[in-house]
Amino acid sequence: MSHEHWVPTEIIVEILLKLPVKSLLRFKCVRKQWYSLISNQRFIKSHLTLAPCNTHYRIVSFDNHSKSFRLYDHVMLGKSAYNVIELDNPFEITRDDYASICGSCNGLLCIILSVYFIFIWNPSTRELNKLPWCGFNGKCGSYLGFGFGYDESSDDYKVLGISGLWNHGTKAEVKIYSLKSGYWKTLGNFPRGLPRQALGMFFNGALHWMTECKGSQPTTIVSFDLATETFGEILQPVYDEGHNYLTLCTLGEWLSVVCDYPGDRSDIWVMKVYGVQDSWTKLFSIPHITNIKIPKDLMALCITHDGKCLLKLEKELVLYDPKNGSFSEIQKIDEYFTVNTFVESLVSPMPFVTINAM
Repeated sequence: MSHEHWVPTEIIVEILLKLPVKSLLRFKCVRKQWYSLISNQRFIKSHLTLAPCNTHYRIVSFDNHSKSFRLYDHVMLGKSAYNVIELDNPFEITRDDYASICGSCNGLLCIILSVYFIFIWNPSTRELNKLPWCGFNGKCGSYLGFGFGYDESSDDYKVLGISGLWNHGTKAEVKIYSLKSGYWKTLGNFPRGLPRQALGMFFNGALHWMTECKGSQPTTIVSFDLATETFGEILQPVYDEGHNYLTLCTLGEWLSVVCDYPGDRSDIWVMKVYGVQDSWTKLFSIPHITNIKIPKDLMALCITHDGKCLLKLEKELVLYDPKNGSFSEIQKIDEYFTVNTFVESLVSPMPFVTINAM
């Protein structure tokens, strides 16, 4: 190659880091050196952090009626031409099967299928890893909960499973799976009865659940640190009297709680500084109006660039504009569906294998 056509490696890397995953997958086939570079763990982590397409979240949903996964670009939401992409479904899901998205982290989705199957899936690269079942019994009357997240200290992805009976006198067993180790281990019991929400919220290196009231005990936010593999508690905001239901979620860069006041409103709270009770701030209230059925377990998903809030209702996704109090429907679903935030990435759901870089 002549000198005038030579491009320094660092310039090539800088260009590649700005490209979407789809383009990078094509470029892996161009030459062996590019394959090695794009497959390198350091490049993958840099791309996850720096790529322009990952400066905002997308929304991924699974519809149990159509058995389909859909990807929504929330930058476009609320406009006449918002993007909805139906993802290639790698799962053999029959009409009687039930699936849910139990977590999303760094471009990986954790999928629970028909109670006895767990998968880690990267929809962008189409890589799929079927995990061994944790051994929990999914029989009628039992409770199964899961959470999925990333342990930065060990560069490992972990799945937490919780199993118990819908009986306040029964303790729930906890197991954890490490993608690096490839096996489940038992951790003991969940510290506060059973979680109210079956799916744990991953935020700031920890999984979080809102627990059920038990006797005189109030609801609490239980956290699980994926690095130390220990449970803790997050102190909640001081709510007004009369609330009926609390839903835990993540809203962009904050841990969030939706506080329901039946027939009146739902308050959206966010924790501005993680772990600091005084940092809880009420962002806005969503009025309960007659033409919009607001469920008690309303979930706030993200704030769009123009300040609207994407909400998951019982069978639909809607945008709420706190500036004028208006609602606009994004997607109506016939059956129960699960939904989560999502970013594109090259992260592999398979156990880490070293590939030499350029």
